[in-house]
Amino acid sequence: MTADQREEAGYPRAKPVFKIKLNGIPKVAPMMANVELSNDETFIARQNFLKRNQKLIDDCVKVVDAKVVYDEPTHPDMAIYSLGFMNAFETSWCQGFNAIYSWEEKYKYFCESKVNPKYEGQLTMRTTEIPFYMFGRNAPHVFSEEHQLIWENYVHLRKTVGLANSPKTSSGALHTLVNLQNQVKYLFSPDELKDNKTPIIS
Repeated sequence: MTADQREEAGYPRAKPVFKIKLNGIPKVAPMMANVELSNDETFIARQNFLKRNQKLIDDCVKVVDAKVVYDEPTHPDMAIYSLGFMNAFETSWCQGFNAIYSWEEKYKYFCESKVNPKYEGQLTMRTTEIPFYMFGRNAPHVFSEEHQLIWENYVHLRKTVGLANSPKTSSGALHTLVNLQNQVKYLFSPDELKDNKTPIIS
């Protein structure tokens, strides 16, 4: 809108200036709410817990700040984010997979693709391994006996020793239930039973 158009519409000729506040803290409650909160029993109980467990909090801060070195992502769970864009075959295959409604039919499509001569040399991790984990997590009931055994073995390893690319720490691989249990036990154990190693929570 030009100056003349603004004037004809009844607005000032000068171009309006808008003040925009970025990343400002929204005022969602009156200031009195802060006073009321400070007297709330739950709030006070949490404050007291923090005061009594300062050492535990310090340990948790060390956990967050600890450095972890990751291997090159080759496992499907991690490589999915580093594979780049899909090629024409992968796009076509995924479109066919997603067009199928039932898990049973999806699994049939998946299995037939692996033995179809016309797909020889074109199948990739995106069309073989990643769909396999998708079935295991969402519809393991469709698995053949062979695939069921492979999946159960994967789940066992996932719980105990981690994946191929799981970052390693002094207490073992991250992202395993066993390691997580050990880390929690360490954080809540008496100080005299702790060594100088700092655990890392998955």
